[in-house]
Amino acid sequence: MVTTYAVDTAEANAWAAGALSMLKRFFPADSGFASNFQRQFESFRGYRQEFRALAGIFTGAVSEFRSGIGGSYRALIANEVSEDILEQAGALLSSGYKDASCIVTGVALEVHLRQLCVDRGLPVGSANSMNVELAKSGAYNLSTQKQITAWFGLRNDAAHGNWSEYKAADVTDFIQGVRRFVSEA
Repeated sequence: MVTTYAVDTAEANAWAAGALSMLKRFFPADSGFASNFQRQFESFRGYRQEFRALAGIFTGAVSEFRSGIGGSYRALIANEVSEDILEQAGALLSSGYKDASCIVTGVALEVHLRQLCVDRGLPVGSANSMNVELAKSGAYNLSTQKQITAWFGLRNDAAHGNWSEYKAADVTDFIQGVRRFVSEA
C-alpha cells in the first residue's frame, strides 16, 4: 500500500502564485514554462508528488533562464531567483512544512550549482556530478564539496519520504547554509 502525503494548499497556492508570476515575467509566452506550470497547478490536489512536479517545472525554467542571459546581469538575476526560492522555503518551514521546505531549498542549491557550472563552462548534469566538477575546477574547496553532498542528502531524504531522518532545525540550518553559499560562491 502506498501512502500519499498532502501539503498545505494555502501555502502551495502562495508559492505557486509567486512562481507563476516569475515565469510569466521572464519567459516568452511560447516557452511553455508558464503554461505547463499553470496546467499542472490547475490539477493540483494537495499531494506532495504533485508539489514536486511543480517544483520540477520551476527548476527547469530557472535553469534555462540562467543559461540564456549573458554576463554579470545573468548572475545578478540568478542570485535573486535563488534568494526568492529560499524565501519561499523559509515561509514553508515557518508554517510547519519542513519536508516541502527541504525540497525547495534543494531546488535553490541545485539551481545555483547549475549557474556556477554554466559560468565556468563546466558540464551541467546531476547535482553530484556538478558538485564534483565545481570542486575539481577550484570553484570551492573539498570542505564545501562535502557540505553540499550532505545538503543533498537532506534533500534526498525529503524527496524520498524519509522524513524522520531529519528535523526542522536541520532544514533551518540547510536554508541558512545555502543562503550563505549562494551569496559567497
